Order: sequence, then structure tokens, then C-alpha cells
Amino acid sequence: MEPVLSIIVPVYNVQRYLKKCVDSLLSQDIERSAYEIILVDDGSTDEGGKVCDTYAANYTNVSVIHQKNQGLSVARNVGLEQAGGKYVLFVDSDDYIQDNVLASLVECMRQNDLDIIRFNFTRIDEDGIQNTSHVASSGVFNGHDYLINHLGFECYAWQFLLKRDLLIDNGLYFKPGIIFEDSEWTPRVMEKAQRVSEVDLNVYYYLQRGGSITKDRAERVIRGQLDLIDYLSTQMSRLEDKRWHQGMIAHTAVSAITRISTELYPQRNIYLKELKQKGVYPLSLFHSNKSAGRKIRLINISPRICCLLIHFINL
Repeated sequence: MEPVLSIIVPVYNVQRYLKKCVDSLLSQDIERSAYEIILVDDGSTDEGGKVCDTYAANYTNVSVIHQKNQGLSVARNVGLEQAGGKYVLFVDSDDYIQDNVLASLVECMRQNDLDIIRFNFTRIDEDGIQNTSHVASSGVFNGHDYLINHLGFECYAWQFLLKRDLLIDNGLYFKPGIIFEDSEWTPRVMEKAQRVSEVDLNVYYYLQRGGSITKDRAERVIRGQLDLIDYLSTQMSRLEDKRWHQGMIAHTAVSAITRISTELYPQRNIYLKELKQKGVYPLSLFHSNKSAGRKIRLINISPRICCLLIHFINL
């Protein structure tokens, strides 16, 4: 019997967290024969690959793919190609899910003939501090309307249960070699979806791991944000309704300028010049909250002044 659900878990050097993740996927309220867990070991250099092998040897619904390190996007794509379920859930291997939630998600997908369902998630740091998101929309929307009116700018692949055929038939794979792959992928998926809904159910626990911000890491993140702006601009050029993409570009630019101001201030002129060359100004206020709106208005007056103020008074 083919599984109803495929859970795809990219694994890379997360030995410390992996067992909790996989155990949560096995602690569910659907028969194990009805779903599969695909662990994609993306060239782990710790003992994570062996942990994957142990689970695959002990559970018939767990399989493992070992490959050389190619990054998160490729690992997810490989898992998606291997998946046999009608529905797909992406789970990051340092995160975990609530016990006994999958049956209700699958049933909601079936009853409403959905392409995508979005659910709540909880951010949790390594000290145990939690903050839970809440989705509250009722009804079923086409993907474009959902993108414009309900999604906001939090684009995480793991906050959705999706119909596998939607992804495969439309070639909706993750773009390799980028670090904001979810934000590039999500709007493409939404534009192809016909039936999208939400459920006010806490499903996913997103572990936000700490760590010092090095200069190299800051530069990599900012470069990734600048690249994301390019990808979003290319997507937007093909759309009649550009509001969400304009808002997401503004959201990304604000984040980049804030990081430049606080972590790479001596190099600010290089990055600010590049943002200007991308033609992002004036930044859109679409879906901006009060704090972001204040920054956007100041950036639109003068990115350099905004950068200076953030640097000195942490605006």
C-alpha cells in the first residue's frame, strides 16, 4: 500500500537534535503503514548518518538516503523525488512536531480537497522560551488570493502540508545554492495552488539555535538577502498583481539594512549602493507593521540616514 503522507527530513550535522525530531514524527495518530519518513543525510560529518540508519533498520516506514553535501534545497528535492505519498510535509531535522496531529491534518486536506493547508508553529530557543504563531483565516482560497491577503512574509516550507502532485506537476522544486530558499519557493507554490486553507492547530516546533554572528556569516546572510531580492523581482515581472512581492522585497531590504547597520557598518556604502542599483526604492508599505513602516518611510527619505540612526541608536 502506498503511503498517504511523506515526511521529508534533510539531515546535516544535527546529531544532538535528530532523535527528538524523528521520535516526534513516529509519535503520531495514523498507522505507520500510511506514512513514510524519508531522512536525507546530506553528507553529515557527525554521527547523524548512523542515527538515520538505526531508525531505518528499526522502523519499516523510515528510509534513509545518503548523499554528498549539496545543501538544504537539494536534500529536500531529492526527498521529494523519492516521496510516494499523496501529501508532503517538510521537517527540518533540528525541529520537531506535536504528538498526534497528522491525522487531523490529512483528514482536513481530504475533506476539503486542498492543495495546501497552513498550521500554527511555535518558536522555541535553547532556553525553552516559546512564542506561538496563530493562523485564523476561515474558508478556502486560491493560492494567489492567499498570498496577497493572508500569508504575510513568514515563508517557511515546514509550515504547510502540501499535495505532492502540486509540486511535481508544476516543477516546484527548491532553488539550489541559496540560503533563503523558502522565501523564494513559497510564492511560486502559492501562485500555482488552487485551494489553500488554514487550521488553528499547533503542529510544529521551530528551534532557533543561538550562536555568535561573525563577519563572514553576516556577509553571507546579507548577500543571500540581496540575491533573494533579485529572485523576487524576476518572479514579480511575470505577475499582474505585484503587491506581495513588492512588500516582501521591502521586508527583505529593511532586514538587510538593519543587519548592515549593526554588523557591517564600515561596509555600508557598498551594500547601500547595490540596493539602489537594484531599483528597490521607494520601498512598499504593503502589509508592513508599525515598526517596519517607520523604518521604510525613513529609508525612502534616505537609506544612509536610516543606516546611521540604526547604527547609533538601534532604531
